Amino acid sequence: MDPQQLKVAINTIMPFGKYAGRPLLLLPEPYLVWFKQQGFPDSKLGSQLAMMY
Repeated sequence: MDPQQLKVAINTIMPFGKYAGRPLLLLPEPYLVWFKQQGFPDSKLGSQLAMMY
């Protein structure tokens, strides 16, 4: 895992959903587990969510 990509990911703001407006680092673990089960989006955000998982 690239440290620079991780730094960007933890500061990325969740753009939608129940936790919109929160940094990815502060998303609750159960939400990330649920999102993983649903399938992360095929996008930069999806990759960042997978890093947080």
